[in-house]
Amino acid sequence: MSQQRDQIDMLGAFREAIAELGAPRSSESLLYCGSSLAGRPPVGSRLNHPTTVPIYPEINLCLAGNVEVLTPAGRLRLPRGDLLLMDAGVEHGEVLSPDSTAAYFHIHKTNAHVYLWSAGEMSLLDLIGGTDLAAITGALGRECVTRDWRFSEAASALLLYLSTILMRRLRRNSLLFTPKIGPVASFRDGDSRVWRAIESALQQCTARLHEHVSAEDLGAATGYSVVHLNRLLVEHLGRTISQHLRELRMVRAMDMLTHSPQTIENIAHAVGYTEHANLRRAFRRATGVTPGQYRRGRRSARQVRDIAAERD
Repeated sequence: MSQQRDQIDMLGAFREAIAELGAPRSSESLLYCGSSLAGRPPVGSRLNHPTTVPIYPEINLCLAGNVEVLTPAGRLRLPRGDLLLMDAGVEHGEVLSPDSTAAYFHIHKTNAHVYLWSAGEMSLLDLIGGTDLAAITGALGRECVTRDWRFSEAASALLLYLSTILMRRLRRNSLLFTPKIGPVASFRDGDSRVWRAIESALQQCTARLHEHVSAEDLGAATGYSVVHLNRLLVEHLGRTISQHLRELRMVRAMDMLTHSPQTIENIAHAVGYTEHANLRRAFRRATGVTPGQYRRGRRSARQVRDIAAERD
């Protein structure tokens, strides 16, 4: 019961972080490291300091205390409420301290990995859906470059839109939640290669969800054997690469069955199954019902809510 309560509290913390993402901001509180900085090492970093080179845009948001990020533009200090957008390919490293709280939004085309650092621990929330989030961060980046008339208002509107999309997914449980990612020394002073492999595996799962990709393919993309990669993911995330990929596919299928008019056969292809029957078996094993039964049940529930809303 205590563990369940802790997870509910942590999801509440994610909800607050997503809401803060959409808060209005002044031009001074919006920082940007664009693609022109890609390929340059962070300024002021030590050789043993962990850095990452994201293949998707990333938003760093300070929620409490002060957050420091080592970037090619220098060592940036983010006080509470400040936000840093980094384009794909910009190498950087976070300087994490137990007394700070920060959220890191990794935007992978239509999906988002949200990392929450709080009280010296890291948690992960995968928010899954069909809206093109990369288009939002792309528009935000262009606003940050031009800083044209009413720039901060336009940027705040884009962040509010992004926050709204992520909040909708959280409210309808289109998510995978990993509370308290295991040892986080690699974020501060340990070997960052382990975390890079984990993050790369998660990114590959999201980016290649529509493919008939195997655990071996994903392992090869990270430079680890499947056995070694699975050992790392079980230690840090509590599941194997195949389990994570299967969960992603199930959540995406649920989301599409609820909100997309596509046929179940097309949905099966969209989430990486070559045959409709394969999705049906996996979906029934995961949820206890077939995709068709799930879709009919969700539509019935939505009709009941609509009728109740009209009566109110």
